[in-house]
Amino acid sequence: MFAPQRLVIALVLSLVTSGCATADLQHYLSDVPDYRWYHGCSPTSGGHLIGYWDNQPGFADIYQGTAPMYAGSGYQAIDEIISSTEHNATAINETECTHSNTPPAGDTGPNSIACFMHTDPSDGGSWGWNVPTGLRRYAAYDDPDTVANESYSFHSLLHYSPRAYWTGAWQAATFTFDDFCHEIDAGRPMILDMSLDGGGHSVTAYGYWERDDGTTWYAVRDTWQDGNSNGVYGVSAIDDSGQEWWRWDEHQSGETYGDTYYISDGVYFAPDERGPVIENGDFAGIQVLDHSLTTVEASLDAGVEGGDVDWFSIYLQEGDRIVACTQDDEGDLNSINTELLLVEPTMQSGWSYDDFWAGGSYTDYMMRSIDETGWWYLGVRGDTEADTGEYALTVYRADVPEPGTIILLGIGLGALAARRRKRA
Repeated sequence: MFAPQRLVIALVLSLVTSGCATADLQHYLSDVPDYRWYHGCSPTSGGHLIGYWDNQPGFADIYQGTAPMYAGSGYQAIDEIISSTEHNATAINETECTHSNTPPAGDTGPNSIACFMHTDPSDGGSWGWNVPTGLRRYAAYDDPDTVANESYSFHSLLHYSPRAYWTGAWQAATFTFDDFCHEIDAGRPMILDMSLDGGGHSVTAYGYWERDDGTTWYAVRDTWQDGNSNGVYGVSAIDDSGQEWWRWDEHQSGETYGDTYYISDGVYFAPDERGPVIENGDFAGIQVLDHSLTTVEASLDAGVEGGDVDWFSIYLQEGDRIVACTQDDEGDLNSINTELLLVEPTMQSGWSYDDFWAGGSYTDYMMRSIDETGWWYLGVRGDTEADTGEYALTVYRADVPEPGTIILLGIGLGALAARRRKRA
């Protein structure tokens, strides 16, 4: 485990009459680079994350050379990582990585973050569900023109914040400020996707600030490099000792989008220290998912009426929140559609098919709050018999042990109680 460099400032600003302290808590990661917008806010924010991890112990080759802490307009080496010359000259392809799905030697295949995110070269726009998948695939990409092996295994997942028309359907298993703080405490910056009428924006968030006035803020790399952005798209911003902070605003139930940015989702990006789970599961030999954040790489087989099903077992406790996402892994030339199934421990309710749309073609997504403790069954099914090929499944559980902490599996498949984050 690495020990990220970070600054932690906890200042006691005042005492209330009861004698209890009111704390102003500020914590940010000190080595997140600042790169200027280049062919898309999402790939540029992804470049911030790649640069950050390149400067962490054990990840020095995720970027060829040493990633700089600052890159303005025209910094070609960083520009090529964010959106390559080949990608910028190619028409958008929304189902496969642009250029070629099986690249020959040299940089003629997918070779930049924008390519793996399916970012539109004409306007820099990216669909939110392609951001985490593109990050994971870029981290696994090894540039054939360099000597170093830049391929690393990462988990990446999109987690939606409260939304009026999704919250009820997904039982409010939504992304919160506490979830964000948990990632910063673990030394992992995130991408936050913002929405407003007519568009959106992606930024890199790398710190949290709980002020004594009760407001919450996050440290931001906004890709604009324009100093304090107060007033832009309704953003409330503070400059504190050279760090730009934006007010934490979520889209609350009943609100409509206007001219102010709301946080619509958070994108996790975390090292996979074990390597992805490879095995497919079935009820005869079910695969156990025993980490808070797990990526499964598997393949659906042909010849099964209605589509093949892979089954995985996951221990959940009442009050836990689970997020699961599948996407065509693009490891072959086929594009497959998948469906997610969730079965409660007693299996009395049958198969609960998740049919809430939250992605484009070849993506399925599920968010649930858990109302029963036990071993749940998570299934990945082909939409049709023809949906055959490789896919990736990423599962995140909130309110459970730290990512990377194995739940002990003993006789009777017992599990450790969740360790919850506590703050003053």
